[in-house]
Order: sequence, then structure tokens, then C-alpha cells
Amino acid sequence: MVRIRATGAAAGIMQATLPAGGPAAGPAEVAWVVVRAAQGRGYAKEAARSLVAVLQEAGWTVVAHIHPGHLASQRVARAAGLAPTGEIRDGEMRWVSLPPAAP
Repeated sequence: MVRIRATGAAAGIMQATLPAGGPAAGPAEVAWVVVRAAQGRGYAKEAARSLVAVLQEAGWTVVAHIHPGHLASQRVARAAGLAPTGEIRDGEMRWVSLPPAAP
């Protein structure tokens, strides 16, 4: 659940689906939905950044599937460190986490 700090009201949800076999079994799939009244305020970007960072620290490759015309979700994905692959499945483009930058 994504909540507005000041009020505790629900702003949306984040979802991560992880293969039972761990990171070697496949990528973590992430998705998000933000209610219309809370869109455009950075809630999805902040939550997606945090979720992707936690998953990557645990060794997961992270993917999301986003409709090519959904520019707001594309901005969220980029902010979370995901990049488009060009692969389209069921009308959605696959985005994947970039490898962590070398120190």
C-alpha cells in the first residue's frame, strides 16, 4: 500500500511477484497503481524506487510491463532504474532493471 504521509490516506499500491525459487529462478515482476487524485505527486516514483532498490539489493533482476502509450508509468519505471527492452508482449513493453553502477 502506498500512503500519503501527512494523512495516512491510501494513494495506491505497489506489487512485487517473486519466483519461489529465488533470484536464480527468474526476475521479480513489479507493478503499481496510483489513484487518480494522487497521480502526478511523485508517490509512484518514490515507492517504485524503494521497491526496486530493495529487490536489487537482495539479488533480483526486476522487470515491469508497461503499455507503450502510458508515459507516466514509463517515467516511474525510469526513475526506479528500469530501462525499456523493446520486447512487446500482450501489448506491453518489457522494462528491466539496469545493473548497479560500479563503485
